[in-house]
Amino acid sequence: MTEENLKIAVVGLGKMGLLHASILNVLSNVELTALCDKSVVLRRFLKKVFKKIRIVDDLEKLSDLGLDAVYVTTPISSYFPVVETVYLKDIACNLFVEKTLAAGYDEAEKLCELARGFGGVNMVGYMRRFAVTFKKAKDLLDREVIGDLVSFQAYAYSSDFSENMKLAKKDDLLAKLHLEPRQYFVATIHRQENVDEKRRFSRIIKGLKRISDEFNIPIIYPIHPRSTKRMKEYSLHSNGIKIIDPTNFSDFLELEYNARLVLTDSGGVQEETCILKVPCVTLRDNTERPETLDVGSNILAGTNPQKMVECVKIMLKKDNNWENPFGDGEAGKKTIDILMNRVQKNE
Repeated sequence: MTEENLKIAVVGLGKMGLLHASILNVLSNVELTALCDKSVVLRRFLKKVFKKIRIVDDLEKLSDLGLDAVYVTTPISSYFPVVETVYLKDIACNLFVEKTLAAGYDEAEKLCELARGFGGVNMVGYMRRFAVTFKKAKDLLDREVIGDLVSFQAYAYSSDFSENMKLAKKDDLLAKLHLEPRQYFVATIHRQENVDEKRRFSRIIKGLKRISDEFNIPIIYPIHPRSTKRMKEYSLHSNGIKIIDPTNFSDFLELEYNARLVLTDSGGVQEETCILKVPCVTLRDNTERPETLDVGSNILAGTNPQKMVECVKIMLKKDNNWENPFGDGEAGKKTIDILMNRVQKNE
């Protein structure tokens, strides 16, 4: 490793991976040496954007590059095997892992043991650790002002989610669009790997048209400016798809809440539909919300038009009674209950 030129690779080029790669690529003391992703479509896209950088489909192909560090930004469920391989195959001894470290405590503990054994710098990119409230809580724990940490159980909804849900149930936008609850689908497509690839975006639009025809139902598409630009550039037509301007958050929640089904490439929308008990079909090959697959609120369709139709059929048969893995918004009350029980036991 030299101070002048750190050789770094990024593994997993979804939203966060692309963000990190773009930043690393412009740092004066970094040589972005390689990008690794299993998706053929994504690698094709990467070759166009990162023209002078090695693009590989397998992690072990990084082992002969003399890397100083590796950024791991794959889906959380794959963190453990990826990080383990980086260490055991001696690909690099310095690692940055996107939040969280692993899918479970046991895996996280094993990765920490590996990190201690191999040395180097190892970091988990959890941005909240520097937030004022989190720093204050840590300070109170460090100074033993509030005693030992007994239990931690919480999930952070969007700060506006609960309040906006009240507005979402008013049905104002539905009336404006002449829609009835459960009588339409919603689509959101905006990710780079989907809309910046003509063939991939064309297949998605074709699939949406086929779905609209198959189920005789309108598809409402609040279109992202990037997608609008690409549709014009690729001469794609929206027959069978009702395109509307981008909405604010409460209006979009209204559309989601009342939809019969949602088709999306957004991580946040996968999460929201799970909470709202609305079936979701994800137009991607992977997801950073694997818990939605586990509980059955979501399915991966990719961009094959026929598979999109088949996945819609599967999700429409769901009872929508899946468990919400993202909590119930009652973390504060639960924390108080735990503390009160602890105090009562010690009395």
